[in-house]
Amino acid sequence: MWLFFGITGLLTAALSGHPSPAPPDQLNTSSAESELWEPGERLPVRLTNGSSSCSGTVEVRLEASWEPACGALWDSRAAEAVCRALGCGGAEAASQLAPPTPELPPPPAAGNTSVAANATLAGAPALLCSGAEWRLCEVVEHACRSDGRRARVTCAENRALRLVDGGGACAGRVEMLEHGEWGSVCDDTWDLEDAHVVCRQLGCGWAVQALPGLHFTPGRGPIHRDQVNCSGAEAYLWDCPGLPGQHYCGHKEDAGVVCSEHQSWRLTGGADRCEGQVEVHFRGVWNTVCDSEWYPSEAKVLCQSLGCGTAVERPKGLPHSLSGRMYYSCNGEELTLSNCSWRFNNSNLCSQSLAARVLCSASRGHHHHHH
Repeated sequence: MWLFFGITGLLTAALSGHPSPAPPDQLNTSSAESELWEPGERLPVRLTNGSSSCSGTVEVRLEASWEPACGALWDSRAAEAVCRALGCGGAEAASQLAPPTPELPPPPAAGNTSVAANATLAGAPALLCSGAEWRLCEVVEHACRSDGRRARVTCAENRALRLVDGGGACAGRVEMLEHGEWGSVCDDTWDLEDAHVVCRQLGCGWAVQALPGLHFTPGRGPIHRDQVNCSGAEAYLWDCPGLPGQHYCGHKEDAGVVCSEHQSWRLTGGADRCEGQVEVHFRGVWNTVCDSEWYPSEAKVLCQSLGCGTAVERPKGLPHSLSGRMYYSCNGEELTLSNCSWRFNNSNLCSQSLAARVLCSASRGHHHHHH
């Protein structure tokens, strides 16, 4: 066993921020072991780029840096050991391999190879486990001539968050994955602080609205949380105080959110909702759209997404009068304008523009003009 404790000692020394690992004989084994098993970030392994700290790419801690673990030597024992050690239950999807990363090492230069290229070719560290328990694992540097594949794992207790039925990834009914099941959140005490944590976690900016039940269609399945009470500073919704939601809530009370990065549209000043000035609600306010790039393809996408048929005319606009300006460029097949390429408040693109207008085929105005 002395070999194992030696490795543990090196890892522990590396973890505790010493510039170079202390020789194993300076660490008595008991302190090394207790330090390694402290909960939190002390383990020399972590999962990144997943939906929570219990899924993602496997990275191991070397002396000064975190490195992705070798995919070729990743197996179900290592997956199980990592998931258990991180407090994430067992492994759900035992061994997935991420596709090769696009950055391949540069071809060796003619004559002498540079040090950098040699370092790239030296291979990735591997996490080798002789059983499905963390104490049976060791990190071995340069263990594999990496083909670029990285080890990934999704543990049983992985959690995730999504917004459903809101017309985009940044608005809708709040759904949380917990214990392998997607479920909703009860709207009792649901407010902007709670919604803000959801929006930030999803990369959707900040919360514009925290909505009660029935604003979006009711969900199905379990109700995971009730009486959620976030401070607004939490990294994940499940870090917020709250109660399990099974008992007092029904799906009529499923909480919803609209985040600042969600876009919704309306037409104003026309005969009805299918004609007028194009306005987009974005980052908490209504904005106009630049007609410098307001062609049949953009107008078609908007009319269709509003359920107003197709675009018939694009009348000349008025000067921009609302707080911001949105620029869209579409190919015409997109579901909504937010699927087109867009730029917000870019003065170059909008310098000579007026506020875009449109007349869609389903408008009463269309029939008046033509009959």
